[in-house]
Amino acid sequence: MKILNFFKNKPLSFYLCLGACVLGVVTTIVYTAYSLSVYGKINGGADMGNHFNTVVFVMLLLGTLACAIGVAKPDWQFAPLIPSLLFSAAFGYYIDDRLIMIEEEINQIYGMMESGGNFGTVMFVFVLMLVCIVAVIVASFTDGTKKQRNANS
Repeated sequence: MKILNFFKNKPLSFYLCLGACVLGVVTTIVYTAYSLSVYGKINGGADMGNHFNTVVFVMLLLGTLACAIGVAKPDWQFAPLIPSLLFSAAFGYYIDDRLIMIEEEINQIYGMMESGGNFGTVMFVFVLMLVCIVAVIVASFTDGTKKQRNANS
């Protein structure tokens, strides 16, 4: 029952940061599993290898860990902006990494630069990242203190 008491009377920012943390773990796992399975031309077509980008992985991991600040200290109003910056950086680097794939999908010439890619999985990772970003941004602009109703009013 002590676990349930921990979640009692917490502000909205606490739950948003906790949700973004859990979703960040899922996003990091999905990104890692997917990008290690895609093989093709990297470094502008100069080399062959998987599409795992260490910067994207580190930014996702740091964003997930930084959500703990909002969970531990929900009264710090702008603490969730730290994970939002990290998640946003991961999103930007991931767009840069997947830009050629998106262009090939639009022009229906997929397969020139890589094999094993799945456009749906890429879009799924994008959506997960965006949900994490929006959750922590909303958490930073919500009231971090749980308002107690006055019994006299």
